[in-house]
Formats: sequence, structure tokens, C-alpha cells
Amino acid sequence: MSSPASYTLPGVHVTDRTLPVPLDWSNPDDPRTLTLFVRELVDPARRDDDLPLLVFLQGGPGGKGPRPTGPDGWLGTALQRFRVVLLDQRGTGRSSAVRAAALAALGDGDTQAAHLARFRADSIVRDAEHVRTTVYGGRRWSSLGQSYGGFITLTYLSIAPEGLAACYVTGGLAGLTADASEVYRRTQARVVAKNARYRERYPDDVATIARIADRIAVGDVRLPGGDLLSVERFQSLGMAFGMGPGFEKVHWIVDEAFDLDAAGDPTDDLTDTFLAEVEAATSFATNPMYAVLHESIYAHGGAPTAWAAQQVRDTDPAFAPGARPLLFTGEMIYPWMFDQVAALRPFRDAAHALAARDDWGALYDLDVLAANEVPLEAAVYFDDMFVDADLSLDTAARVPGARTWVTNEFEHDGLRAGDVLDRLLDRMDARGGALPDRDRPRSSHGWFAYAPLSGQVFVPGADQDSDESGPEQHTPRVRTGGSDADADEGRDEPASPWARYSVRLMNDYGAGWPLWGKLPTHVERRIDDDLRERLRTWAATFQDHFDHEVGWDSPDVASAHLADGERLADDLRAVFPTPWTVRLDAWEHGKR
Repeated sequence: MSSPASYTLPGVHVTDRTLPVPLDWSNPDDPRTLTLFVRELVDPARRDDDLPLLVFLQGGPGGKGPRPTGPDGWLGTALQRFRVVLLDQRGTGRSSAVRAAALAALGDGDTQAAHLARFRADSIVRDAEHVRTTVYGGRRWSSLGQSYGGFITLTYLSIAPEGLAACYVTGGLAGLTADASEVYRRTQARVVAKNARYRERYPDDVATIARIADRIAVGDVRLPGGDLLSVERFQSLGMAFGMGPGFEKVHWIVDEAFDLDAAGDPTDDLTDTFLAEVEAATSFATNPMYAVLHESIYAHGGAPTAWAAQQVRDTDPAFAPGARPLLFTGEMIYPWMFDQVAALRPFRDAAHALAARDDWGALYDLDVLAANEVPLEAAVYFDDMFVDADLSLDTAARVPGARTWVTNEFEHDGLRAGDVLDRLLDRMDARGGALPDRDRPRSSHGWFAYAPLSGQVFVPGADQDSDESGPEQHTPRVRTGGSDADADEGRDEPASPWARYSVRLMNDYGAGWPLWGKLPTHVERRIDDDLRERLRTWAATFQDHFDHEVGWDSPDVASAHLADGERLADDLRAVFPTPWTVRLDAWEHGKR
């Protein structure tokens, strides 16, 4: 981890850090790493206080963390009670941002897609957990997920709920089982409704929009950057309809589409102002990963997304470029964008390969979510054009502890536009607040025992013959409080980011349970009764047949015991979720 840099903005004290994370959290043997950028914000007057932590999960995909200018909006609310942690999600901002040239150097589209598949929510959660345990000593933190950040929240609750004290979600409770096609069928219907409302508000724009489309269809309209403007690209301005001032933004672009001639009549040429504004709104120049990764956020279960948004669009002729009134489209990414938009063309092969990919892993664990104990407060926007409210409510019904505030007071940008966070915090307080951010220390009985072969410390109160994992192995961490650079100097970090995800299968004298290491509850639950009994039997065989001076009392028993241990390790690896793994330490057989 690099030395932190600290400075103060008006009303906000800032600490910036970078640390390496594995490119592929599923493969400990892959040496490649990424740089993860972390920005911590705190009220300057409270910079040395022991405040609870709030990690902000940015919308997207492909979105970097906010660049604050002061304690404004939701951030000002959060700083009243939290130390706020902002992450540039992997591949964005200062976190090894994906650049077109570097991606192309990796190889063909399939190779590029395999690389980009490691930039989804599951990897983002692992990165966040690495920050939490490495920088903040393993304290639980609360999360605030805006839009796609809510999707990440559900993945977080699926694979690392032990890291969360409370969750706040604004416009981002994803459907847990809906595939990309279902999502776009639902959201396209909402786009139709938004178009109708736009026409009601600005009826005179209907004719102007038709004139614009007719002029573009001639085929010789170029944007300032050189792209040929198509009617489809013009229609994509409708993505703005999902935000509070979206109708007005589109209206003012349309309003200046044509100049007037000397007689006061509109000319046939589109204005430079109009073309510049259309280009700025549709170029993806600052966030191409949003387009490249977009459909993959709905891929969880193996089937390809296969350009689902385009397939759904093709079922409704009302969205055809020649239809009148012309309909704008919404938050959909279409394959033609990677031919027509300059910033996206370098990613065309990767985007097509991602759309064809059929080996996606699950992003949500329905069983773990069904046993959720982390309190969650979510704002569900009734008219949300981006995240279907019915899917959000279905998700909330499946996750114990999830409560929703359904409102049509805000659009998808309610977190930035209003007092949404204040209301969610009040709702959380009214139900008893977040979980404790630190576990209570285990009571001491004044003694401990040391096992020389394993190097384990046995603490009274932890029954070594119980179903619990073995004694927790502690690794030195960077201190929790404060942000000064000298706080990080001289502190040890974990030797490997994989250390916390590894448990050891090993026998030791007097131990009836042979798993060593700290397993979160949702991982430990995957060990079924049959596997538990086999583990106990394996440990008992060691106790009954191995002597510390003469070794095994039978070569046949020893051989069978080693084979059983190897099978147990394989079976545990099969049931543990990525990136958890098991290391067999068969020291009694000379294999460590």
C-alpha cells in the first residue's frame, strides 16, 4: 500500500490511498494485480474521532467515485456521522482504468472479454473487503449504494455479509432472478410512458423532433468529433428521461436545433450548438466501460445476454427510426453504438464477445440472502425508468431485514436531488440502527494453551470439539482511526490478500475439529451434516491411531487417512464459494 496523501478541501478532510488487488480473485496462482484507489473523507473538525465507516458504492457500471468539492448534498449529510470511503471501482478513474490501447494489446475479442469479466460486482466486493480488512482493521462498515451500487450491495450481502453493519440503497434494488431480456422488457415499457409524459409537457417539440430526425436521415450530418449522426443516436438522448431534470435537458437541446433565416423561418441546417450538445450527451468519452459492461450486470447464471436490449427494441416498431412520433430510448446499450460512436469503436470486439459469453457466474446467492441479518433501508422510486420498481419490491420481499420506502417524489437521481439519505438514516435509527461495527472481545479466563505442531493458540471458551472453525488467526492491520500519513508507516499488512480466504485442514493433538481459520457464517453453513461427520471421523482416526513418538500404528490406516484427507479437502473446496479455499496440512504424513 502506498503512503497516503492528505489534504483539506473546504469543509472536507481528504486522505487518498492506493493498494494492489488481484486481477482475478478466483485464482490465487494468477500473479497479475490492479491498483485500487481509495479516498477517505471526514469532517475536518472530527478527523481524529473514532467514527463509524460508510463506504459509497458508485452507480454505473464503469463509474468512478465522486470527486467532491465540499460537504454538499448527501455527502454533507453523511459526514455528520460517518467517515466516508469512496472507491474508484476497478477499471475506472485511478483504479487501473481500462484504456482502449491496453485492452487491444491483450489479444482478440474473446481474450479482452475474459479480462473484462473480472470487473463485475463480485470482484468489486472483494476489492472493498480487502480495503475494509487491510486499511480499517476489519471493522464492519455501512454501505450506501446508488443505482448500480445497489446491485453491488446485493452481491456484497451474498458473498461477504460479515463485512456490513447496515446497507442503504437508492434506486438500486436489482431483480435477483430477472435476466437481461426481462429487465429490458420492463424498462422499455417505462420508456414508452416517459415519452408520453414528455410530449404532454412539450407538445410543440413533437414536430421539431420529427424535422430533426428527417434531416439526420438524409445522411450527411456529422458531429464535431467527426462521427456521422444517426437517428438512433439522436433517440438515445432519452436516457436523460430517467433523471429529475431530464425532460428539460432534452427540450433545451431540441429548442436550439435550427436557426432562423432573415425572414424568421427555420433553416434546414442543424446548429453547431445542437450538434455539440448531442455529441456530449451520447459520446461515452469519459466512461466507455459503462457501455461495454452494461448488459453483463444482468448476466448471472450462464446464458448469454445476446444484446437483449436490441432484441427487445426490435419487438416494438414504435421505436423504429422512421416512426412518428419519434420515440427516444432509455438506459439501453445497443450493438450499433460500437460502430457509430468513436469512443466505443475500440471496444467493439470485446463488447460482442461479452454479449456472447455463456459462462457467467452467479452474482447473487439466494440462500445467503434468504438468511440475511444485515439491516437494509432502500428508496424505491415508483416511476424509475432505470430500475423496475416491481422487481425491486420482489427483491425486498426475498431478503429479510430489507425495508423499502416507495416514492414518486424523486426520479433515479433522488440521492443527489433531495433529502433521500436523511430519510433512510432516520428510518434506520427508528428500527434500532446498524449492527455493531466491532465484535465484542471474547472474555478471558486468564490462560491459554499453545499447540507446537500447528502454531495455534487455544483460548478458553472456544470448544475445540464443536462445529466452530478453529481459533481465529489474527493478522496485523493498519489502524482504524485517523487519516494521517504517519498512521500507516511501520504497520504490517497481510502477507497476501488471499490469507483471509484460506482455511487449513489439519489434525492436532486433542482437537476434535480439524478446520483451522475463521469462516463467516454464510460459508460455514455450506458444510452439511454428512461432511461435518466425515471431518470429525477423520480427526478421531488421527487421535486413535497416531502417537507423537512412534507415529501411525498401521500403514493401512495411515494410507487411508491421507486419502480421506485429500478427498475432504476437495469436497470442501467444491462447496466453498470463490475465493475461499482449503489447504491440506497433512504433517502427520510428512506432507505440509
